[in-house]
Amino acid sequence: MKKIICLLMAIALCVSFASCGSGTSVAIHALRLDNEVENLFLWDKNVASYTETISYKDKDGSEAFSSIYYYEKAEDIYSMYNVCETIGDYKLYAYEGKVYTETEKGITAVLLLSSTYSDFIKGYLSGEFPLDGEVLKQQRSEKVDGKITAYYHTVLTPQQTAKVKSFGFDGTETIETRYVISDEKYIDSVEYTVINGDEKYLFAERKFDIASEKLEGAFDTVASLIPSVSVDIVFVNDANKGRHFEIPAGVYVGIDTADNAYEFFRDEDCTIPYSYEAESVSENIIIYAREKS
Repeated sequence: MKKIICLLMAIALCVSFASCGSGTSVAIHALRLDNEVENLFLWDKNVASYTETISYKDKDGSEAFSSIYYYEKAEDIYSMYNVCETIGDYKLYAYEGKVYTETEKGITAVLLLSSTYSDFIKGYLSGEFPLDGEVLKQQRSEKVDGKITAYYHTVLTPQQTAKVKSFGFDGTETIETRYVISDEKYIDSVEYTVINGDEKYLFAERKFDIASEKLEGAFDTVASLIPSVSVDIVFVNDANKGRHFEIPAGVYVGIDTADNAYEFFRDEDCTIPYSYEAESVSENIIIYAREKS
């Protein structure tokens, strides 16, 4: 993390201050660093919760789909933060060291087989977005009633283009990014407009809300769940290796393997595949794990 912070600071000094157009100069890389979720909580003691809403747009301006990310400090200091991700009818809760998902089918306890809780939530804390460029050129800005609106242009690098190919980008696009900033330190919103030749359209909008209190009821769905059933994961090719978990009775059981590739079975001979969607778990079970060849 320290290496990433140092790198971003170096980029900010070399790029942000030099890339200015008309209006107020904004050190946008440094500002983005300040507005990373974890840094907001660490550097501003008045921040109790933080919400980001992302809306993706169709070319006609209508909303294609949206997602909401809610963050708050955990009561358990070792868990650090609680996170709720909402995409349509799907919710993910990272709450007090446990991870659950919720769909129309019910609650699934997600077992972190190859990572810790803190490793899992770090993927949510960076505040990264696929269209955030490393090299930005400020086009113009204005300051009205204490708020700064700043516009930037960035051309996606080949690496960034590869990440957003599924969105229809091919590397010829320029992204116009519009930041609205309060008190010269908080990012209120970011808009990403795609420019490709004569075509120009709003692709996505991110809105941020900082609050001095936690959102009441955000984790009610999982806060009352009490672990009472054992799930043991046994690695079939390593007799001395295994993991033990405790989950609430009556939920489904999913397994997060991070970057490792495993397949799971209900029997030691690995002939009956395990499917978390098959049935909820109400009694102690053993799941057998085998590395994918």
